[in-house]
Amino acid sequence: MKTAVWMVLAALLIPFAAAQEEPSLKIKHIDVVMLSHLDVGFNDQQYVVVNELRPRFLDVALDAALATANEPPGQCFRWTEESLLPVLVWWRNASPERRRLMLRMVDDGQIAMGAMPFNTIQLENADEWQRVVHWVPEDLWQELHLNLAIQDDVNGMSRAGMTALADRGIRRLLMGINPTNGGPPFPAPTAFWWKLPDGRRIFVYVAAAYSQASDLFLPGGWWRVGGGPPSTSDLAFRPPRPGEILSSDDASVRAANDYCLKRLAALEKRGYVGDRLIAIFANQWRGDNEPPFPAMVDFIAAWNRLKLQPELRLVTASEAMETQEKEVGDRIPEYEGVWPDWWSYGPTSAPRELAASRIAKRYLHEVNSPLFGPMDDHAKATENDILGDLALSEEHTWASAYSAALPDSLDTIGQIDAKDLLALNSNARAAWLFSQRARTKFYPQQAGIYAINATGAAMSGWVTAPTKTLRGDFQSVRDKNTGELIPLEFVNPIDVAAHPLPKRPLAYPPIPFIDDFPRQMARFWVDDLGANSARVFELEATKPAAHPAAPIRFTAQLDEHGWPTSLQWPGMSKPLFQGAMGDFFSVRIKSPTPLEAIAALAATKDATKRRELQRSLLEEIPAVVAGPVKIEETAHTIVYTQELSHPAMKWLVRRLEVWKEEPRARIDVRFDRLSSDDPQIYYLSFELPTAKDLLPQLSEGGMPFVPYKDQIPGTCMDYFAIDGWAHYSALEGHWLWVSRDAPILSLGAPNVWSRIQAAPDQTNRLLSMVFNNTWATNYDANSNGVMDFQYDLIWRKQLKGDVGILAESLSSDPVALVNPVARENRFVMQDLFRP
Repeated sequence: MKTAVWMVLAALLIPFAAAQEEPSLKIKHIDVVMLSHLDVGFNDQQYVVVNELRPRFLDVALDAALATANEPPGQCFRWTEESLLPVLVWWRNASPERRRLMLRMVDDGQIAMGAMPFNTIQLENADEWQRVVHWVPEDLWQELHLNLAIQDDVNGMSRAGMTALADRGIRRLLMGINPTNGGPPFPAPTAFWWKLPDGRRIFVYVAAAYSQASDLFLPGGWWRVGGGPPSTSDLAFRPPRPGEILSSDDASVRAANDYCLKRLAALEKRGYVGDRLIAIFANQWRGDNEPPFPAMVDFIAAWNRLKLQPELRLVTASEAMETQEKEVGDRIPEYEGVWPDWWSYGPTSAPRELAASRIAKRYLHEVNSPLFGPMDDHAKATENDILGDLALSEEHTWASAYSAALPDSLDTIGQIDAKDLLALNSNARAAWLFSQRARTKFYPQQAGIYAINATGAAMSGWVTAPTKTLRGDFQSVRDKNTGELIPLEFVNPIDVAAHPLPKRPLAYPPIPFIDDFPRQMARFWVDDLGANSARVFELEATKPAAHPAAPIRFTAQLDEHGWPTSLQWPGMSKPLFQGAMGDFFSVRIKSPTPLEAIAALAATKDATKRRELQRSLLEEIPAVVAGPVKIEETAHTIVYTQELSHPAMKWLVRRLEVWKEEPRARIDVRFDRLSSDDPQIYYLSFELPTAKDLLPQLSEGGMPFVPYKDQIPGTCMDYFAIDGWAHYSALEGHWLWVSRDAPILSLGAPNVWSRIQAAPDQTNRLLSMVFNNTWATNYDANSNGVMDFQYDLIWRKQLKGDVGILAESLSSDPVALVNPVARENRFVMQDLFRP
């Protein structure tokens, strides 16, 4: 009996003795933040995630909070809804009573929300960011007491977006960064102040992913052992139940404590600042889109009842961030600059859809042109709706978790289609809205062909319309203001001219929609069409007398095949470009398991080993010349067309149009990508004659920055998501490079997981990433067919005003509107064409 008593006493003392042997920890408190990471897609179809799962998660959280509302503070359920997208869906469908209860739990501090609608990569423009920060109605924004933003998974944050959030009163940012493919800029967890360009400071806490609580208390993880991430409809899988994880019996809690202390000791060795840690818990069903786990309350209560260290609190993200800022705000570093993310290249796996989203944004800018007058509330609501879809199209989840492994599965196809339609529908809707604004403005005015410039800068270029829309045999147009007679030119479209459709035998009758092509186009040139202006022209049947062609003012250096390598106009001490102008090459992964190989390269932190892997794994394959350069002179431009060959392409053509009288060139590169799941990266290369160490000015979200220099240390320098332009300013003048379709830019070299930490050599070499399907999961594995990329390059001795406005104008062309003599029916005008 006495022996038994001593055995029991010894058993009781063992944990105490073990705790005494543990080194003293500085971390005395852990604030557990329970949330569910929002992927709009990934492990379920987007509709199911947004309209079914996430609102139900909120109902679970609300009911769990209400059930514990009268318990002592340490036994109350608390929940943080990461993003506002599901909140708004829930709110619109909830009864008045449920809404009242939700606001009561928010007021009582048991439920909190992040101020962003979703987690996003850095493709939004300034208009989209305004839509993002006004996602919910203003009265709901105020009632939810929003005071922080949460960006989980993604390893960067838009400075433009953070500035827009700060304008809404958000001064705290919680980041739960996924370490895959990039990781955080500093060892996580950590805190710092982020200084914005206007001097405001954001308190940033970078948590160790959004699973640190699991990593602290659950050796191995539950969902990975179970074989996730599954769809919620897969009945073989389920979320963990109480007792399966985080059991609240004494033995389980003490075991979790032992494991936690070892993890914390390792964390403190890395120099964690502060005695309080924020640990995010996102459940263990499948990692993302997880329901709440109410049993966490019992686990934490048992931990504290046993007086284990460190002390645990279940708190909302709002409370955790407020406490953390108070405790460490005077001891943490301050950084300033942009925070580029490593994941921004993913959308280049779907180049056409990415281009569609960018074209839609330009339409929406032009919809707001003062040329058309103020927009009414209905038109503004339409624009707002389109902006919402565009922003959602740039949410960080592109497709199924298995889109690379199972590219042809119904789940993969469904998720990719749903995502792509956000961009494609937005483009169609924005184009329709623009046409309504133009028709409403000009249909009541005099008859003629209108050349419309709805951008903020003057433009010179071709006004183009299908020949058949002129409805007659016309040879010229007359400027109704000046009387100038301008000849019409009749041409085939660029794409069809380069690769026409096969001709059908004449024995067959014409088939609409097939034999409509190649469609002949009529065009005429306009010079210096002012910003936000239009000119009206009258069609003429007479052919004008010889119309003098503009003189060729530039000199060109050509390679052995006749392709320009340099163009220079009078007044320039350096050429417009020097060397590559739209040179195509690909990067291939030389491995029988290329996705695994590129993932290993991305995860390699040691610089020497990484360079060795790059040399062994990566192969650059340039396109080669497939034929002589075709040179065509028009009245105002010189056009160089060249066919190239590349093993990944059915065909590849580049077309360079050079303005005769001003230092400007436009290049279109088109190719037909062969169907292949093989991971590849495609680049188009451009070389400018500026100093090799001159840094350009770029822009993201409408805010300019200088890469490498105006950047938080440790953030992605291999490539940048940009608004579409790069501005080089030198004593010799200004070079402005503009990309219409492709927003991801590397400088100097491809930098495929180079993890460079400073500006590379040859920053005057621009590499536009036009395709990349090397992501091992939720992006399009095999986008194939015809793709088109346009770039504009200009030189100016002086460049004044907003560079972004000029860049957008350069990407555009004058728009033709045909307005006949017959007047439109007033009901058609009122009910169809009025926005």
